[in-house]
Amino acid sequence: YEHYQGTIEGPNPVPNGAAYNSYVIIDEKILIVEGIHEFYLNKWLDNLEKALEGRKPDYILIHHMEPDHSGNLMELIKKYPQIKVISSSKSFAMMRNFFNYDFADRRIEVKEGDKIELGKHVLHIIEAPMVHWPEVIISYDSFTKTLFSCDAFGKFGANDFDEPWDDEGRRFYFGIVSKYGEQVQSLLKKISKYEIKNIYPGHGPIITENINHYINLYDKWSKYLPEEEGVVIVYSTIYGHTKVAVDKLAEKLNSLGIKHVIHNISKDHWTNIIADVFKYNSLVLASIMIDDDISPSMKEFIEILSSFEYQNRKVGFIENGSWNPKSNIIMKSMLASCKNLEFFENSVSVRVSLNEKSISQINDLASEIAGIKK
Repeated sequence: YEHYQGTIEGPNPVPNGAAYNSYVIIDEKILIVEGIHEFYLNKWLDNLEKALEGRKPDYILIHHMEPDHSGNLMELIKKYPQIKVISSSKSFAMMRNFFNYDFADRRIEVKEGDKIELGKHVLHIIEAPMVHWPEVIISYDSFTKTLFSCDAFGKFGANDFDEPWDDEGRRFYFGIVSKYGEQVQSLLKKISKYEIKNIYPGHGPIITENINHYINLYDKWSKYLPEEEGVVIVYSTIYGHTKVAVDKLAEKLNSLGIKHVIHNISKDHWTNIIADVFKYNSLVLASIMIDDDISPSMKEFIEILSSFEYQNRKVGFIENGSWNPKSNIIMKSMLASCKNLEFFENSVSVRVSLNEKSISQINDLASEIAGIKK
């Protein structure tokens, strides 16, 4: 694997780097499982040559056509001209776009239920469309009981950086796969028939213990169910008055023993906020008014929430406006397409600064969140 600082999969920041994994199965036949990003061509080819110990690879299996999985394919063919490429028919169609080459002299198309026999190792092909591209396949080695899972069960962070899997695994899932819960559920049903002792993902560490923990997380995430009780407070502010209201709510929640996380929509990256929003069962959105509308950053965030299938949660609102506060109405209406949302009865309306009335509303909202009835 290799890693770098920056972003991965578009906008997702990776302060601790990102791993790009490629595997080799050495048997009677030799199979490379996926390439890696073209940034790491020379290091990848060097590592591959060392692993092969003078032998030549027979096949490369491309699970997914994103360049971090199919990268360096043409360079690999130049180095090992005898190699054959195994992939899905949809992948081969995409390969023409990526490489302007149809692989007719070396292509092996596979589909659901097909097997790749290497000797002791036998890979079973599993189609996983929209996890998270339409051409995706994954594979299961019945000899080692290993699932080569492509982007599923992936994680941000380099493999040589020690950090808890769940947090960056959650951010990876909701930043990349969260729109496709139904498709993930379908994949989980398919792999349930296999005994899985190892998971080899395209990104992040190899998983060899507590396999059910990771599968159960994927089951919960793909059903859009919260992991924990708690409140995520997401706010926008200009001069700091809305932050004061948010801090007051947090103070009250803390006194009631309610776990909470606060995000400033203008400073915290939306992928980090999304991960927390899907972790907890409650959300409070607090927005200022700008030109008779909610803040652009809050509007964009709610649009992302809706597009990512946000559901099965409780939501509350705080608005702040100098002369015509109506953020609560706008934010609630923007969430109308989300499934199974319950809105707290109490909301907060601030006219610039907190006063006795708005403080009372904050206390009422906090009490409702805590389940205390007046």
